[in-house]
Amino acid sequence: LDYIFTDQFAISSDFLHKPALLRRRFLITGVINFLLLPFILIFMIIHFFLSNTQLFHINKSYLGPREWSPLALWTFRDFNELPHIFDHRIKESYQYANTYVGLVYNSYFIILGQFLCYISGSFIAVLLLISLFSESVLLFVHLSDHNLLWYLGIFTAVYAGSRSVIPDTSIKSNQLTADELLIQISTYTHYLPEHWINKGNSNKVRNEFKQLFQFKIQIFAMEVLSVILTPVVLCFSLPHCTEAVLEFIRHHSKYVEGVGAVCDYSLMDVAKHGQEKFGAPNDGLALEIERPNDGKLEQSYFNFRQAYPNWEGNETGRLMEENLNCYKFA
Repeated sequence: LDYIFTDQFAISSDFLHKPALLRRRFLITGVINFLLLPFILIFMIIHFFLSNTQLFHINKSYLGPREWSPLALWTFRDFNELPHIFDHRIKESYQYANTYVGLVYNSYFIILGQFLCYISGSFIAVLLLISLFSESVLLFVHLSDHNLLWYLGIFTAVYAGSRSVIPDTSIKSNQLTADELLIQISTYTHYLPEHWINKGNSNKVRNEFKQLFQFKIQIFAMEVLSVILTPVVLCFSLPHCTEAVLEFIRHHSKYVEGVGAVCDYSLMDVAKHGQEKFGAPNDGLALEIERPNDGKLEQSYFNFRQAYPNWEGNETGRLMEENLNCYKFA
């Protein structure tokens, strides 16, 4: 990153006005990623299984527990939010997120999962019973070119995978409905699209939520795929987007004395990027397409204000606080 910034941490003019340099760096980085690809994949796979085998065993699921996907975490994080503050509030959301997933499910998948559990479990029981009398039977008795031990492994995997689609009936709902759970989750994630409100039991909302709250093995599979595709993106896609990347940086960079160049969204300028429907005194001066979605700027402003009470925003921000206080005590 040294070539991007000057000694005063301002954006270098060569970086901003010579797109060929950035395009060349994309290509070089893509080639390096391609050369290191086998080693990165081996490290990722070994690290994943060594780190999560015990966790998968505790949860009794080959798909592992559910977690917020990287896209979800990127969406939930507020502007200027430090990692420890973000991690704390996200951890509080897992209890309610798991409860919501346990409440809304597809009955057809449950029936199929129960059927596969019954069939595979029966075969596992028979094979284990045989092994009690003679362990050599599993190794030396073959069916269709495979010994019985191979079938034991296959049926065990099918059994574990089918169990993962069956909801855990031990999860307590705390007498909250699906809609109430979504609202409770949003207090920690700061994310509640308008089309989710009062539609917590719909298939569309359920599927969108599960795209954000995925099984750990799903997230790992996407990470492996991203490592494979990264050289392709760096070498063939990003070079064509160089001008757009530099245009965004030119348009949204602002130099702050004593700090350096920052993205103007991090300044939480309500007068520029605020939206009246989310609490700002007026719609910001920026174009509508440049304003953050779903009140992210206003939410970030109040979250930062709560974390750092001595911090004071600009005049428009203070006016937004006064309006909120008047609404709260009205």
